Amino acid sequence: MPPRFKELYKPRPTNSDVRHRRLLHESQLRQLQREQLFMGKRLRLRTPQESETESEYEFTPSTISALVAGLQSTERDERVAALANLSTRLEQPSHELRAYVESGSCMDVISKVLAASDAEATLQALWCLTNIAG
Repeated sequence: MPPRFKELYKPRPTNSDVRHRRLLHESQLRQLQREQLFMGKRLRLRTPQESETESEYEFTPSTISALVAGLQSTERDERVAALANLSTRLEQPSHELRAYVESGSCMDVISKVLAASDAEATLQALWCLTNIAG
């Protein structure tokens, strides 16, 4: 009969403990894979020009005024470019940009674009919303 010293100081896990630990580990792996898949799709759909973000120290209030002017423009291409610019800046927003989104007319402009029939502008507005939510 083998000695039972190990059983005295090291408890054996039960089958339910092993199963619970395995299920927990598998759910963590699935969550990690979902996040990687989502971020991979998100980054793959962006062009390299759009994925370049500036730090919050390079963002100035005059940049916000130029962004607002682009968002309120009547020209379609300028408005879409401003929405794309806003979308990339919202990935790592500065304090000034956060203040504009919270108290400015940013959400009004985005909601007007969403109600419009232009598909490209609507897509850029949706990117802005996902970056605000993220």
